[in-house]
Amino acid sequence: MSDPPKPQPPSDPWVAFGYLVGGAAFYGGLGWLLDRVFETSFLLPVGIFFGIGLAMWLVFRLYLNA
Repeated sequence: MSDPPKPQPPSDPWVAFGYLVGGAAFYGGLGWLLDRVFETSFLLPVGIFFGIGLAMWLVFRLYLNA
């Protein structure tokens, strides 16, 4: 009995771009919101970098089938 074939990742590079922009926008917005709530000024860049890092991990995982 053989395993079913793995689905192929999308070949459109805009998918990866969407992950990167979406991650930066979502977590950047969350950082901005938390900056406003806690009256700080460092959570916006932390959110942006975290979002980009998470998006890069998702893109690598998607395209490398890890």
